[in-house]
Amino acid sequence: MPPRQVWLFQLGCWVAFTTAVVHVAEHVSGLNALAPETVADINLLRATYVILIPGLHQPTFLSVLNGFSLSLALLVATLGAAGLVVLKYGADQPLLLRGVSRAFAIGTAMLLALSIEGFFSLQTFFMATMALCFALSAVSQEG
Repeated sequence: MPPRQVWLFQLGCWVAFTTAVVHVAEHVSGLNALAPETVADINLLRATYVILIPGLHQPTFLSVLNGFSLSLALLVATLGAAGLVVLKYGADQPLLLRGVSRAFAIGTAMLLALSIEGFFSLQTFFMATMALCFALSAVSQEG
């Protein structure tokens, strides 16, 4: 892979980490915290799409939402870490790097579409940058 594409792939990986950090920071900062009465109303809702395990408590809708939110940050950080590992140990294998770039580009583009559709926020900017970096690093070398 040309150095420019390797650099873009690496940048995409670091933007993935940044996306995760921004997401967790917003989650724990409480900047967008709900009013206590809203939380009480939401906690009355049942998360009906969760398959219960006998003997465990029924999670609230808000606890399931928080769990999925933090899972998104963890998975995006894992995507960045996996990319850096592939880059470190597969730098001399351009087909591997290009294949991983394409897979990451498709996945992050779909994540971007979901973000725009469902929860447009600051993280959407980072997701767009990440998807663009992976897409540009996946372009075949001309020649």
